[in-house]
Amino acid sequence: MNKEKEMTYTAPSWNHIQNLSFELYMMIKKSSFKPDIMAGVSRGGLVPARILSDLYLSDEKKVTLAIMQIGFYSGIDKTKKEPIIYQDLPGHIYGKRILLIDDVADSGVSLQFALQYLQMKKPLEIVVGTLYHKPWSLLKPQFYVEETSAWIVFPHERFEFMNDVLKDQNMNAHACKEFFVNKVGINEQAVRNFLKLKEIKE
Repeated sequence: MNKEKEMTYTAPSWNHIQNLSFELYMMIKKSSFKPDIMAGVSRGGLVPARILSDLYLSDEKKVTLAIMQIGFYSGIDKTKKEPIIYQDLPGHIYGKRILLIDDVADSGVSLQFALQYLQMKKPLEIVVGTLYHKPWSLLKPQFYVEETSAWIVFPHERFEFMNDVLKDQNMNAHACKEFFVNKVGINEQAVRNFLKLKEIKE
């Protein structure tokens, strides 16, 4: 896959993220894997991890929700030199079954870094689950729902995405609407809210 081609975008709705999370949960549930701890990789993995946590409440087995924060991406398709752990998992995971959750396996670098780091803590097993998988990712999750080559603008990061675009491009309100709504696929109300936040007159 040649990533140098013109970038394409997809902007899933909150409802679609909810549905993908449900599908991911069902895939894991139908397998033989029963996690003790579900680790959401912050920030992107917070949303699917919280949704899965809600779904796991219907199970007889209690699954503890924990957060691990790793920094790697610094903008649209821009990364740091290497991943950095800002927040480790609380408590011990020795001998535990860990479900590592993120929204997307893109480069796969941060997920692979998290996996290797957690393996040093001697858990019984680690399984990775994501909503999306990119075909060029270094790490292929055991469980993922959709594969895409597009840059994903998640509903929980729309303002961050639009703000990053404005840093690189000087756009008026009309240009913002044209790009964010028609090319990226962000809903118009979200774009209007962003313009109001940035005090860009329509």
